[in-house]
Amino acid sequence: MVGFSSDQTPQVCFELEAIKRFADRHKLDATVYTGLYKFDLPYNLNLVTKDFYLQECVRIDQHHTALSYNPKKSCYDVNLIEKKFISINGRRDGIRDLVCNFLLDTDCVMSYNKSKVEFLITKNSKDVLRNFYLKNIQSRICFDVNKINANIDIKKFEKRVLDIDVNEMQHEDLFFDSPIPEVHYKCFCSIVTESKFFYPYGHFADKILSAIKMCRPFVVFSSPYTLEYAHSLGFKSFSDFWDESYDTETDHLVRFNKILDVIRYIDSFSLTELKNMYKEMLPILQHNFDQLGRINNEEALLHIQ
Repeated sequence: MVGFSSDQTPQVCFELEAIKRFADRHKLDATVYTGLYKFDLPYNLNLVTKDFYLQECVRIDQHHTALSYNPKKSCYDVNLIEKKFISINGRRDGIRDLVCNFLLDTDCVMSYNKSKVEFLITKNSKDVLRNFYLKNIQSRICFDVNKINANIDIKKFEKRVLDIDVNEMQHEDLFFDSPIPEVHYKCFCSIVTESKFFYPYGHFADKILSAIKMCRPFVVFSSPYTLEYAHSLGFKSFSDFWDESYDTETDHLVRFNKILDVIRYIDSFSLTELKNMYKEMLPILQHNFDQLGRINNEEALLHIQ
């Protein structure tokens, strides 16, 4: 599912409907944990924002992976930085197509799995995923792609050989348990493309946490209030260095264009200037790395209804 357009308001959540009926039938008080921030559908349930998937992403291990990290291993060596951006993407979706296409014209290390999707689309028992869905970018985007403040040429993107090939990572366990590429340390800023962009509720998963594990600042393509959600868990972001007002923008097209403007702004600095900026960010980066374990802490629960 692509998600919700900017003028759509979710009216029902079938999972909560079922829980509410069960609780009422058996006269129970039900507490429901959700990974969505500022979820506001009125179900007269005790809704708690606590994403158990996020907890899974900070288990202790010897390596930094999507699902684990080594709290003793951090790297803040500014002398390693030789690229401006890095963007690590797994399965393809519409927003990632657009973002990676835009990043082709920047000083960016990228990965992108052009072949892996999580579903099939069929018509008359025939797979039409590639012939229709993947070739028709507008079918995967909840705004008019012609209004993007950038030149997007999907055909150019399809022909590009990317820096990190993840096509061989077809098995989910292999992808999530593989160490995060240390090329992060050679890049100034992580461009994060979370899995939910067209949603009215804040949400993030392993992608932001991966940037934090690799001690990098981040710019996030996600649903509104995602940074606010991260702040509620004790993480800090980078509004002292660039405009993060995109986080409260609920119009998807406006938010997308504002994030592109942030990338352009960062790209306007020389690599030397970005290295100096990185030094100024060190207290935030160190705080975020040290804060990773806190999302396992019960104090991080947020009662939102």
